[in-house]
Amino acid sequence: MDSGYWLVVLATGTYCGIAMATSSYRHRLNRLQMVTRGALIGLIHDRSLRVEQSYNQDGKALTLMGADVDSVDTCGEMFHETWAQVVEVLAGTSLLARQIGWFAPLPLLIVFGCSRMSAYVAKHLQGRQSDWSAATQDRLAMMTATLGGIKSMKILGLEKATTCLVLNLRAREIAMSIRLRWLMVAYNASANTLGIFSPVLTLILFAVFRSTKDVFNADVVFTTIALLGLVTHPANMIMTIIPRAIASLANFERIHAYLIQGSLKDQRVTKLSSTGGGTHSRHPGQRPAIVLENVKVQLHFNPRPVLQNVNFHINEGAIFVCSGPVGSGKSTLAMAILGEIIPTEGRIAVTDKTIAFCGPLVWLPNVSIRDTICGSSANVDIEWYQTVIQACSLKADLESLAAGDMTLVGSNGINVSGGQKSRIALARAVYSRSHTMVLDDPFSAIDGAVETNILNALLGPEGIFRKLRSTVLLIANGAQYYPFADRVVLLSGTRVHVLSPQDDRLRADAQMIKFHVSQNATGTGRPEKGFKLQMDGTRIEDAAEDASRRTGDSALYGYYFDSVGIPNILLMASCTAFYAFCLTFSQYILKWWVESNAANSWQYILSYSSFSTMALIATNGTMWSTHILIAPRSGSTLHARLLGKIMNAPLSYFSTFEVGTILNKFGQDIQLVDKQLPSAFANLSTQIFKLLMQGIILFAVQPMIAMTLPFCSIFVYFIQRVYLRTSRQLRFMDLESKSKLYASFIDTVEGIATIRAFGWEDRFKNNNIEKLDISQSPLYLLLCLQRWLNVVLDLLIAGIAVVLITSAVAFRDTATGTDIGIALNMIIAANTTLLRLVETWTTLETSLGAVARLRSVDQDTPSEEKDCDYLEPSLHWPRKGSISINHISAGYSQKAPVLRDVNMDIQPGQKVILCGRTGSGKSTLFLTLLQLLNAEAGSIEVDGVDISHLPVHVIRRRCFIAVPQDAFILPTASVRFNLDPYNEHQDGTILEILEKTGLWLDSSTSQLQNTSLVNTANVLLHGLPYSDILSQPFASFLPASRGQMQMFAFAQALLRVQPSTHDQNPALGERKPIIILDEAGSSLDLKTEAKMQELMKEYFTDPGHTVITIAHRLNNAREDLRPGLDSVVWMEDGRFEELQSYIKGTMDTGRVSIR
Repeated sequence: MDSGYWLVVLATGTYCGIAMATSSYRHRLNRLQMVTRGALIGLIHDRSLRVEQSYNQDGKALTLMGADVDSVDTCGEMFHETWAQVVEVLAGTSLLARQIGWFAPLPLLIVFGCSRMSAYVAKHLQGRQSDWSAATQDRLAMMTATLGGIKSMKILGLEKATTCLVLNLRAREIAMSIRLRWLMVAYNASANTLGIFSPVLTLILFAVFRSTKDVFNADVVFTTIALLGLVTHPANMIMTIIPRAIASLANFERIHAYLIQGSLKDQRVTKLSSTGGGTHSRHPGQRPAIVLENVKVQLHFNPRPVLQNVNFHINEGAIFVCSGPVGSGKSTLAMAILGEIIPTEGRIAVTDKTIAFCGPLVWLPNVSIRDTICGSSANVDIEWYQTVIQACSLKADLESLAAGDMTLVGSNGINVSGGQKSRIALARAVYSRSHTMVLDDPFSAIDGAVETNILNALLGPEGIFRKLRSTVLLIANGAQYYPFADRVVLLSGTRVHVLSPQDDRLRADAQMIKFHVSQNATGTGRPEKGFKLQMDGTRIEDAAEDASRRTGDSALYGYYFDSVGIPNILLMASCTAFYAFCLTFSQYILKWWVESNAANSWQYILSYSSFSTMALIATNGTMWSTHILIAPRSGSTLHARLLGKIMNAPLSYFSTFEVGTILNKFGQDIQLVDKQLPSAFANLSTQIFKLLMQGIILFAVQPMIAMTLPFCSIFVYFIQRVYLRTSRQLRFMDLESKSKLYASFIDTVEGIATIRAFGWEDRFKNNNIEKLDISQSPLYLLLCLQRWLNVVLDLLIAGIAVVLITSAVAFRDTATGTDIGIALNMIIAANTTLLRLVETWTTLETSLGAVARLRSVDQDTPSEEKDCDYLEPSLHWPRKGSISINHISAGYSQKAPVLRDVNMDIQPGQKVILCGRTGSGKSTLFLTLLQLLNAEAGSIEVDGVDISHLPVHVIRRRCFIAVPQDAFILPTASVRFNLDPYNEHQDGTILEILEKTGLWLDSSTSQLQNTSLVNTANVLLHGLPYSDILSQPFASFLPASRGQMQMFAFAQALLRVQPSTHDQNPALGERKPIIILDEAGSSLDLKTEAKMQELMKEYFTDPGHTVITIAHRLNNAREDLRPGLDSVVWMEDGRFEELQSYIKGTMDTGRVSIR
């Protein structure tokens, strides 16, 4: 066998070896990537379970496990690529020296020159990457808070203001990304200079040198070009890795900073001894369960201590009731006992750090009601479970639900009422059978009859807590709780008094009088059909999978191009086409040059240099248009469309989809649009035009060999078809499985206090590991599928190269060296380009899964606005505030309406108190008035205008001023925005409202100093004017109690009735929007509630506003009812069963007309 055929054998071994070794190497890199990603996400979640609550308020954990981990998980690949590419550069330089002698170091000099740009990029890249990541974090934190309070936001009609706020954050994020993208464009320009001009300068100098030594022939030229590729390509890769590594370092430092944050230092002591005396219990001699000695608590933003010199203990089996005004430190005391707040001074001791906790801001994970109560326990004690739901008065509620106790509570409990949320959380605490219970205001959203039943079932002499001998600290306002207590802890200012329930000092406290159904009234209760446990019930499923996953959807390209802009697409395509033409045609110039004589060398040198220069300009134009024009434009447009659709979606949409699923679209999907799609599209265009030009030149040089391209194309087409049918589905599964991971993180962050109190850290850690494992599976399979594609395509290149070398050996006497050199370079280059085209196309196709999900939201998400012509009411509407409810039927399901043929007329300026049992339809009527629920029949007219014919934003911003049960607060937004989102009022007006509600403490005038969130000491301490304090993030003044949050929500409503500084039209001053309050003061003490009633009279009733109040409590509300005008309406089972006016204890006929 001659040497030619040995060359064929060696080529076969070389190319096949490359294919197999590359595949094995890439597979191991993929495994390393999955291990890195899993470890980092697990560490971040584990740390989120241990840090203080304040560290998780800015959404950092969500951003870290998403964008930051995605940037860091390829660090292993970058490390191994770096040293391997260095070896390749050295080997290539050695071979090049054998070919062209002392010219071999020239490419290294060019590499050194271009590396100066890498040094500049390295100097500035990390800071800009950190700025971009921080901006992304701010946006995702805002979206997390927005989606968490979406119901309250819609009630307040703040869709437009919140949308503008998020869009501003998105604009800032894009601005930060552009600063980084300019660096990348500059860096790529230097890298392209290296790749394009290394062969140009080397061959030109070598050509000048060959004028004295005639060695410039086809063998030397094309071998030199191939060897130059062995030097410049790995050098380019190294220079590409440098900015990626620096950017990853910025993300890694963010992760590192989060992981090294100090854990919450639980300083509670668990070793307790017998008190002997037992002065704080009816059972002397028992061991204390909770001991507080000289405890002082001072929050970081407030120079005044919240609690000071607290000394008391609770013995095992004792029940204590803690009472006091809003802001007196009740919730702070609870958090200190749970270990969530570290005392400034003193000592807290408990027998067991596992404490059942029911918080004022109820946290419910989005699982079934049964799983929520049982803590997702694998083994459910059915008998005990039934006892608990009976004791917490949930039996009738669960019976009325179609899916029973398998009904999902929804994100933030959106699928259940406020009272049901409270009772589910209470049932969760009871079911745990914990030795110690801390119940913080669990009855505020529960009506009187249900509350009485629960109190007797849990706290009565034969109640569950007495039988279990549980130690209970109940935080509640009202004398009706005192008879159930062994002791009452009374907080006043910073003083703490532990009193007997019969103490004379407690007699001044009035009972929280709640509405009760009369036993002989009609319709006093729902018929009980016998509750059935649905142990095998089905869960609500997500939206159906897109049927086009397997075959793809060409319309996606049009949707994406529309977001990019046709001019930008044409510019990028033109630059790419011109680059491909110049770069490929320069190879043909080399053929002419080699075959020419020395006299024409300068002509070819200039032509070769000119085409290379134009190729450099064109490819830089491609980079500029891709990163500076296309990426920001598509990211901004698609995000705006997504945000608009989500903000305009009806409330029912959010009961179907988890917050994590929606947030994943704002996170990972938008990240793919920002970072991966533009580059994938540009790479695809480059490969298409390069293949086109290479095919043309190959056909001109060797027509017979060029005929192999169509066969290769057909083969590659079927390969990619098989690949894409699977890869598209895996990409969708990857994106969707990460939604569950996002939801797991959100549950952890929002419920961290409850999780730690119950001792569920390990349970949630294991749950996150399970979700993480599920989310890793489709990604790993997708990477394995890519390895299969690479093997097949690399073997195809090997086959073509071997066939070509065999042909060259067999027909060595019939072809010139130049033709064989060009043909060999071109056929391998063309097939390599073809295969890279398939790879980039498949990358683009699978990445378009994010666009498909975004388009699905854009096209399939329903809108609150109806497709009809809306009326345009007069400028002064509503001028009177009359309401006429005509035969309204409405509910959450057409099969089971909550409101049934409701009829009522409310007169202008009237105050109506709406009461009834939990689940009787009060909140349904509230939502129907605001058009958050659409009436199935009937109409609602305000001043004679049917509001169903008006846009929803007009109804919520102009017709009604609502105060929801849960305040809508964006912690990362300013205090000013949270109070005045449309910036309609001056600082003086805002401060006046804050002072009157007691939220802004002026020590010389405030009568409700404990209620304050902000005090003048802060201003003096920090030296900031009032406007700067209002500009501080609301999170700066957290934690706040539920009562303070309710007063803040009330302050929002007070501010809205003030004249706007923007609108000077006299007609606007004639408007009398209707005020609707949904349990606005349920967590307030009587003194603060009385202050609220005074402000309601001053700002709402006296100016003539119609007021509808949904309430369970009667104390202060009845004091302000006007005889003959204001009324109390009872709701039962979706109807108004009776009408009676409680006006200072007398009966009087109101002017509400029930028809």
